[in-house]
Amino acid sequence: MQAKLQEVQSHMQAKLQEVQSHMQAKLQEVQSHMQAKLQEVQSHMQAKLQEVQSHMQAKLQEVQSHMQVKLQEVQSHMQVKLQEVKSHIMQVKLQEYNHTCRQTTGGTITHAGQTTGGTVTHAGQTTEVQSHMQAKLQEVQSHMQAKLQEVQSHMQAKLQEVQSHMQAKLQEVQSHMQAKLQELIHKGTKLVLEQVVTSIASVADTAEEKFVPYYDMFMPSLKNIVEYAVQKELRLLRGKTIECISLIGLAVGKEKFMSDAAAVMELLLKTQTGFTEMEDDDPQTSYMISAWARMCKILGKDFQQYYRW
Repeated sequence: MQAKLQEVQSHMQAKLQEVQSHMQAKLQEVQSHMQAKLQEVQSHMQAKLQEVQSHMQAKLQEVQSHMQVKLQEVQSHMQVKLQEVKSHIMQVKLQEYNHTCRQTTGGTITHAGQTTGGTVTHAGQTTEVQSHMQAKLQEVQSHMQAKLQEVQSHMQAKLQEVQSHMQAKLQEVQSHMQAKLQELIHKGTKLVLEQVVTSIASVADTAEEKFVPYYDMFMPSLKNIVEYAVQKELRLLRGKTIECISLIGLAVGKEKFMSDAAAVMELLLKTQTGFTEMEDDDPQTSYMISAWARMCKILGKDFQQYYRW
């Protein structure tokens, strides 16, 4: 009997060790897979952001170079026109001087524009020079205006090209993040999902109102996480998602956020009142405090209805 008990105990001990070893191996496999996925998401996002930054830098340098060429062209043309005006003035003055010097006989030159014997007066020559100078200056101004308009039009076209390319790249990054977010929600890869939520919050905080076009793509999934991630082991993910939602709301502004404000406030109130005994080290606490402050800033006077809570 004693031998049988020992045999059973030994067998149970062996099975227990086998189960523990198998669990340890599976846990390590899951951790390795999660780490690989996290690195993949981070690497892809980093590559896309660097690509966008490089393209923006190249386009800006191209615009700056083109502007520099156009400005140099305008300056050169102005210099040529000014030299032409100066040369013409000098030529007219020299002709006037030579003509005056030759008038030793045949009439008297008067300052009032009257002549004796058909000679040309100083007043007539001066008027002619002034008219020619005025015409040349108007020609230079018109040419400068045309060149400046050409530079402005080219700059506008280049900036629109850069903006369109940036929009396409951001949509590509957003699509990838959206796909990864849905994949992680369904697979339940908690650590990677936490990192993705943190990344979305960081992008929204930096982009501010430029995040508006992507609001409707991310907000439903984020609300689902807050609503359904109620297990104790998911509280850190839940807290980070609450932070992400409040940062997005602050970034896009009240007008865009108001369609989801009531639902988000209900989720926050449910979090605060639903867990009657929140532990002192509950990670949601700090995120909740910051989120309430942001919600108050977003809603303004509309926040009064929640004072009773």
